[in-house]
Amino acid sequence: MSNPTPLNRRARGLILDFALGAALLALLPIPYSMVLKIIGLPVLLALMAKRVIRLWQGYKPDTVAKLSLLVSLAGAVLLGGWFILGESL
Repeated sequence: MSNPTPLNRRARGLILDFALGAALLALLPIPYSMVLKIIGLPVLLALMAKRVIRLWQGYKPDTVAKLSLLVSLAGAVLLGGWFILGESL
């Protein structure tokens, strides 16, 4: 098996891209876009998890890569929820 370090770096970059995309989706200034956000955020998170798992197929990711996936999922959910709830108040 080859060195998985570049693979883990690609996974972290992919996670960061999806987390930023989820935050941007939550910040959309479109009036009455709550339904779009409520549907879009879980779809983005599911796509991210699917692509990262497919990227890691056949390799054992390091602890930092696993933690970055968990933290980014939690961060995207919390940040998106904060923006959505802040907009609706």
